[in-house]
Amino acid sequence: MARHRATETPARTGNYLRLVYDARDLLPRADTVHYVEKFQPTKTRNYEFDGNRPISDFRVATDSWFVLDHLSSREPSFAPSAAHLESLINSTTTNDLEDIVEQTKGLVAMMAQDPSLKAKFQPLVEKNVQAILARQHDDCGWVTAEYMSNEQFFDAAARAPFEKPTDPSLQFVTGEVLYTLKIAGYDMNDPRLQKAERWLLGLQRDFGGWLDNKGELFLQPHLETKWAVMGLSQNNPESGPAVPPAPAPPAFLNADLSPEEIRDLPLAPTLDWLDQLWYDRQASHLGLVLPLLSSPEPLVREAAAAAIGRMAVDAPDAAPFEVAVKPLVGALGDRVKMVSRAAAWSLRQLGNDGLGIDEVKATLASDDDYTRRGAARVFYQYAYHMSGREDVARALIRGVDDPDMLVRIESLKALWRWWYRTPDFTLRREIEQAFLERAGVEREHPLVRLNVAQALHNILDENTVQFHKNWLRSMALQADRDRAEQARIEEVERPLAKELAAALTPENATARLTLLTALDYYFLRGGIGNDYDPIMFYDRQAAETVARALLPLVDSPDAQLAGKALKALAVVREARYRDVLMAVMRKLASPDKSTREIAEQELSRFPTEYVSQTRPARTPAGGGR
Repeated sequence: MARHRATETPARTGNYLRLVYDARDLLPRADTVHYVEKFQPTKTRNYEFDGNRPISDFRVATDSWFVLDHLSSREPSFAPSAAHLESLINSTTTNDLEDIVEQTKGLVAMMAQDPSLKAKFQPLVEKNVQAILARQHDDCGWVTAEYMSNEQFFDAAARAPFEKPTDPSLQFVTGEVLYTLKIAGYDMNDPRLQKAERWLLGLQRDFGGWLDNKGELFLQPHLETKWAVMGLSQNNPESGPAVPPAPAPPAFLNADLSPEEIRDLPLAPTLDWLDQLWYDRQASHLGLVLPLLSSPEPLVREAAAAAIGRMAVDAPDAAPFEVAVKPLVGALGDRVKMVSRAAAWSLRQLGNDGLGIDEVKATLASDDDYTRRGAARVFYQYAYHMSGREDVARALIRGVDDPDMLVRIESLKALWRWWYRTPDFTLRREIEQAFLERAGVEREHPLVRLNVAQALHNILDENTVQFHKNWLRSMALQADRDRAEQARIEEVERPLAKELAAALTPENATARLTLLTALDYYFLRGGIGNDYDPIMFYDRQAAETVARALLPLVDSPDAQLAGKALKALAVVREARYRDVLMAVMRKLASPDKSTREIAEQELSRFPTEYVSQTRPARTPAGGGR
């Protein structure tokens, strides 16, 4: 939706939003009305939750309305869903200042999108404005119960009544309040708001940002600085000089330069002009850039290749840039890496607009190692709008066995991302098999083996706690929850479990070590931050399948293999499988200190009531609304 042309991205979320809202009479809240036994205890009063802090239900609802409203302009069947969600925006009470602010911002934005809503929503906006003003603290700022401490979980609604005017305010909340009041049309000359602005300005740090000492789980200035800047700039707009147009091309450039003339171009002015080409759709300028891809100066070739992508990105009509495909494909094999990388980046921008995909695919089969590396690099990130080209994905699957190490690595990076983006489960199985087969190749380069482990880790670590504990919970009807959960189990968890178990069974030490590394390896983080959920098989049948393959390895005479297998047992802890628990507990008595420490750490992850093997009772169909 942020591009200059329509994409398929909103449609991929629209039907989930229907499952959340269409069958509801109220916004979903974590209260007795929307109690779902399976998801208790609810640790936060807001129904929406991202693993860090609760998110206002009103914020999520208005964001969802914009998606549905946009989709209704493409597909009329979405219009009733948008209209129904519109009726839910004021269907329940706000619990704290965060809710009031988020509801107000959403209503203002909705009225701007659809002016016919003004009669319905404007009175509530005015009421909210007065409620916001009434909550101003003695220091001239604002606070919200959601951020009154650094605790991650607590009942904000219960704490909100204890908020006192003497409590120290939060800088980010104050900035957000100032922004909200401005867009709501309130008179910002109100002395109370002038004092708030001065209070906020006075708290700017020497490094230029703002920083609260409480409210977030991590002490960092991002949230505070964002809202301080937005609130202050919204209320103090400065009319500076108009942005100057892009500089005209240097007089020494033309589309018919000879190789000698290109060689003798002045370096600094040429680079300066190329660096300023952003969103420039002029065909005449493109004609001046293309010859520079043949410059003997690597800096010029790199700057020219990158400039083409910046000129073309999100163009309303990408067709004029088709002429750049062949020269950029030729640059993929440039022996200077920065040139090849720039060409790949620009071809990715063109490919996302449907240009050059066939040419790049053909280049994946080039006889030149450098060219294949560059071609694979086109797809290894942000290739969202090319994910429908399954023929390209299968060419990359062949790249996993490429004789060149770097082609194998780039193909692995591209394919684990493709696994998430494709709705074709047959293709997913092919990607999985490519990873598993590569995991067993002996005498593989350590960097390739590391990338195999990372690729496997990524397709297994799908932040499953969010799906099972939050996304399912958000659906209104039990029948929809059951269907979605069963689809994931049958199409994702059980097939992956069978494949992993089969790959762990043969006496292949290389494959076993690579797969076990994937199961317990946090290569991007130390298990901290928002993405806190380690790999876990929630389906008991899938978990037991993996457990039966892991248990023999825990007692392996190979100490490294046994240690990794012991750590990997954590991924099947939800199986409530007695033999798994006993295997970990036996290791508590190991003579090896490291083994005992691993066992203690893993045991701490296991459910407290581990011996119970009964499934939780289901809520009656249609419950939880």
